[in-house]
Amino acid sequence: NETRRWIEGQLQRLPLDQREAIILCCIDNVDQREAANMLQIPLGTLKTNLRRARLQLTEALQRRNRMIEREEAQ
Repeated sequence: NETRRWIEGQLQRLPLDQREAIILCCIDNVDQREAANMLQIPLGTLKTNLRRARLQLTEALQRRNRMIEREEAQ
């Protein structure tokens, strides 16, 4: 439950274009071409938005893991 809330919070922090792309493609499992059509953007733009969203989420997860490790070490 805590992890789910954390992920939802991180998704909300993403810019709208990145959030829409990651939700459609990674959560709703919509094909990238179809997602681009739904959002009315070029496929390349969708891919860029996905890449940026994944990078931001990865960085946030790494920060969270470092924080947890520090807390456990104390």
